[in-house]
Amino acid sequence: MPDFIHKTTLALYLSAEPTELPWPVADYLVDPDMSAVGTGAGNGFHATVPLQYWKLDEPGNAVLEMTLPEKIAVNAAADAAALEVDKEVTRNEYTDRRMWRAFGGIMLDEVNLIRRQLGMTERTVEQFRTAVLNRINSV
Repeated sequence: MPDFIHKTTLALYLSAEPTELPWPVADYLVDPDMSAVGTGAGNGFHATVPLQYWKLDEPGNAVLEMTLPEKIAVNAAADAAALEVDKEVTRNEYTDRRMWRAFGGIMLDEVNLIRRQLGMTERTVEQFRTAVLNRINSV
């Protein structure tokens, strides 16, 4: 059975029937020369170059290893994407902290309102914080 590699996603289907492919056969290279990126064939294929450094040579029906400048560009793009994810996580954590701080402030105001109505002394922020931390540590 032939090997297939998708022209856009580089999804590799080793020793596959055309009917098993999720896209039309025209979207694949059929039995491409994979010698530049690995050893063996069919189900015995073993990649020696990481997938992110593969590129297609359609006219030659081959999978090639990227050049050093291409690899650097791929790494830079991956680093930039990871940095954006880190920034988003940081933004979400900051928003979560602000939300919980605001929620705690509202709860303290409500508790103190009831305590005043009952003639009790109000709780300070530090007392409220200590009570919350004690509850967290007891769980």
